[in-house]
Amino acid sequence: MDIPVGNKKFELSRGQATAILAVLFVGLVGLYGLRRDWGAAYGKIPKEGIVVQIPRGSSHREIAELLAAKGLVRSSLSFRILAARNFRRTLHAGEYMFEGRLSPKQIMRMLIMGRVYLHSVTVPEGYTIFEIADLLEKEGLATSKDFLEMASDPTLVRYLAPGAPNLEGFLFPDTYKFPKGIPPRRIAETMVKRFRVAWSKLSQDHSDAHLGPLGIVTMASLIERETAVAEERPRVASVFYNRLQDQVALGCDPTVIYALRLAHQYRGSLSSADMHFASPYNTYLHRGLPPGPIANPGAASLRAALEPEKTNFLYFVADAQGRHAFSRTLLEHNRNVMRYRQRRAEMNREQADAEPPLVPDHQQP
Repeated sequence: MDIPVGNKKFELSRGQATAILAVLFVGLVGLYGLRRDWGAAYGKIPKEGIVVQIPRGSSHREIAELLAAKGLVRSSLSFRILAARNFRRTLHAGEYMFEGRLSPKQIMRMLIMGRVYLHSVTVPEGYTIFEIADLLEKEGLATSKDFLEMASDPTLVRYLAPGAPNLEGFLFPDTYKFPKGIPPRRIAETMVKRFRVAWSKLSQDHSDAHLGPLGIVTMASLIERETAVAEERPRVASVFYNRLQDQVALGCDPTVIYALRLAHQYRGSLSSADMHFASPYNTYLHRGLPPGPIANPGAASLRAALEPEKTNFLYFVADAQGRHAFSRTLLEHNRNVMRYRQRRAEMNREQADAEPPLVPDHQQP
């Protein structure tokens, strides 16, 4: 076989020509095999899927070896070659959830698009920034310390509530989906944005506009922490507004709890001494609303703060059945308090009677 090179010709022996053809054949077969491998689903992935964390800064080789070790690709070398063919594309770091049998091409597409696994986290209505921080840490999305540090900066809500001391009240309770490694600021921004959407849907035409957005959100947070019964919220709001109008201290227990939490002194219950705890949040000591929200209210409590029921009530107390008894005078209120205590005592006796007696060890059969 003659092969022209410039003005010269080189003659290949039959053996050399055969060798070249063999190499080309093997190369073509290998390329065909690679293409088949890249397009074929592989791996025995369990029903719950396989979670893979791609560290930031990982090379193609490290990613390929990690995927092979997890049993997601047949060959790390094959995946590295596939990655080399996509050298213009970035393989994004992050946590990925692989479900069902996938081909290397499908996995490559996920990494190029950065389709990281999103963790669902539900923030209940009435959670404080402390409880949200603990929840995020439990879900592995942020440390409590980092999130609290972020939430202490009110910059994100300065446009709406210039006097807000922090982000309390503006982290809207809802279900969110976040990837691991997301900065705490991004989490806060997402929750504040959700608050803005909810706030924009509420009617701002109300009789207590003098409170302003910060006052309304603060009022809503008190309502949220006082009752979980939706239909009671406008009535609870009426009590607080009536007391504000009469310049009577609100006397809201949750504000005292919040004050103690801020000072890291809350022990799970309130004592009579706690009612005298020195704090601007203590609405037993100070008239008017506290300096800012004491929790993050949901849409129903925000609506109740904007549209309170019209009543003459000045007091309310729990009725030991999950609701509240409302009254207009202190005399009525004291009677309701007495009924509450009597009912609680009856419930404690009933519970004690229902429990089997303790049997000392030496009397057990």
